[in-house]
Parts: sequence; C-alpha cells; structure tokens
Amino acid sequence: MHANGAQEESPELNRIRELREILAYGLESGIGVGHSLGITLASVEKGRTVYTLTPSPATANAISTVHGGVLATLMDTAMGSAIFTELADGVLYTTLELKVNFIRPV
Repeated sequence: MHANGAQEESPELNRIRELREILAYGLESGIGVGHSLGITLASVEKGRTVYTLTPSPATANAISTVHGGVLATLMDTAMGSAIFTELADGVLYTTLELKVNFIRPV
C-alpha cells in the first residue's frame, strides 16, 4: 500500500498493464508487426495471451492463403507475450528457436 492509501499494483498486474501499453502504443504509432500484419491482442492473463489476425492482402501468399511466416509470427507473438507476463520487471526475453508444422492452409 502506498502512503496515500492507494493499493500498490502487483508485479503480475504491472506486467499485464505494461504489455497492453506497449501493444497499444505500437498500433497507435503505426509500428510493429501488430500494425503491419493486423495482429491484435484479444485477451491476456498471467502466462496466457490470445491474439487475433485479420487476414489481408499483406498476409497473403501467392495462392491467396495466409503466409506461413505470418502464422509463425502470430504464434511467436502469443508465446513471447505470455512469457513476458511471467517475468520480473526489467527482464527481457527472446525466441531462440521456433518450429512449426503446418497441416492445412489458413
């Protein structure tokens, strides 16, 4: 609790708030994969994030399905964001390896 009587934000809620602010800034500023590919955050909680992708000409491959690299980006974004909510303030992360098996077109 702060001296003024306000409740201090838990580290978990702080990371979730920080993630929402980062993503909102990127969308508003026109930067990042969320803006360029139409990836948006649908929900977030500690250790779990859900994103949506609205297919567009920017996400299509030559046969008019969503490009596999775009789908891998969507998965990497969700995975990284979920990890972000579990880390302490100031701790950074990166994806070292990502393997995807596609079984049908999107």
